Amino acid sequence: MPAAEDLTTRERLKAEAQRLIAEFGVDGVSTRDIVKAAGQKNVASLHYYFGAKERLLEELVADAAVLMEGRRAVALEALVRGGEAISVRDLVKVLVIGAAVQGEPDERLRTVSRFLTALFPKYRYIFENAIGDRLNITFQQCFSMIRERVAGVPPDILNTRLLFMSLSLTELFAAREAAMEASPTARAYWGNPTMVDTIVDAMTGMILAPVHADRA
Repeated sequence: MPAAEDLTTRERLKAEAQRLIAEFGVDGVSTRDIVKAAGQKNVASLHYYFGAKERLLEELVADAAVLMEGRRAVALEALVRGGEAISVRDLVKVLVIGAAVQGEPDERLRTVSRFLTALFPKYRYIFENAIGDRLNITFQQCFSMIRERVAGVPPDILNTRLLFMSLSLTELFAAREAAMEASPTARAYWGNPTMVDTIVDAMTGMILAPVHADRA
């Protein structure tokens, strides 16, 4: 088992990598930048702990996925256990709850959405390597349950809308992150208790909107 000092250094490298990439993008941050920001003198320290920059990125994505999937699983389990009919909006809210992590007591979660936005879609393969099939089970389950409940929307259009919703959620919460960091006024706006429900309503509308006659 690594010494406590090793764990501290490892986590600091991860925290600084995520913060820098959230601000400057993957291609705007070098290994040297990360090591320097983490207070390390030896550039080889990143390779010592992670082997390569891409391996570090995969760990950061996996960390975010574990947290978000855990939040989704708890929310969906509570929904099913409640015994009431489950609507599309209910399922969308599960997905939104998974993405709304900024209030968690971890400094890395102040930049997680911006970090994920910086990686996707150019580095999609990093997501696939990090998440695989095991870290998005509830995410896919919600998608399947939504498909079962949506009538009047052709499957190809519905799948496109689900993709749009996923991308929109990431971008929305990245914008929320940046705004809440910028000023008290923005924090008050984005931190309003009704904001999550407003986002849920917007995403539900995207899925359930009538299909144009030319596409129906």
